[in-house]
Amino acid sequence: MIGVRHAPFRLWGAVLLALAVVAVCIAAFSASAVAVDPLEGACASSAAAASEICQADSTTNPVFGPDGVLTRVTNALSIIVVVVAILIIIIAGISYSTSSGNPQQTAQARNSIIYAGVALGMAALAQVIVQFVLSNL
Repeated sequence: MIGVRHAPFRLWGAVLLALAVVAVCIAAFSASAVAVDPLEGACASSAAAASEICQADSTTNPVFGPDGVLTRVTNALSIIVVVVAILIIIIAGISYSTSSGNPQQTAQARNSIIYAGVALGMAALAQVIVQFVLSNL
């Protein structure tokens, strides 16, 4: 039976796993939004071609480029997941070392460390997937 003291570790593990799943889903399903460029013909008319925006030679995509929104959101989510995972590992490590041989507390701390490690791996995999997708657009 899980004690009341160990419930936050399970909650944080679930939150961390949910954030990692969201990051992976964003990375996996982001390529379908590239199909249409709404600004493709915006500078075709003579009035628009004279504007400062059309005169600027912008080759970077503000959504999918290296400084685009998708990249920034993915980086922010990854940073949050990494920070939370490291905090969980530290707290679980302290709990593991102070368990005094209590098998339930030791098992709970070990599981928290494993879940946080899995979340770190998923966050790293999400970064790799996003970078791969963005570099191939």
